[in-house]
Amino acid sequence: MAQSERIERPKQLLVEGNDQRNFFEALIKNLSLPDIQIQNYGGGDELRAFLPAFVKAPNFDSISSLGIVRDAERSAPSAFQSVQGSLGKVSLPVPSKTGARQSGNPDVSVLILPD
Repeated sequence: MAQSERIERPKQLLVEGNDQRNFFEALIKNLSLPDIQIQNYGGGDELRAFLPAFVKAPNFDSISSLGIVRDAERSAPSAFQSVQGSLGKVSLPVPSKTGARQSGNPDVSVLILPD
């Protein structure tokens, strides 16, 4: 399981694996979005173990928005339900559908690839 890095930016993007990390780092750099920090939580099933430590990390309360990207694996709906369960377990806002922003502290969005 990956460990969270020090929270240094107000927008956090949690991604599944180094391929996603590399892709989103390049995209963020190309779009000049310096207020987004990317964190790799490991594999899809590892998000549930990653989030409890992440929400207890110093500076977590400085986060304004949180995005989570996960591979669909065999089923996009099942992957989304898994992310919803992981969010609910740590009392974070739970979006009702992929791509939607759930207001809260922080705002939360989930993207399942491909969907």
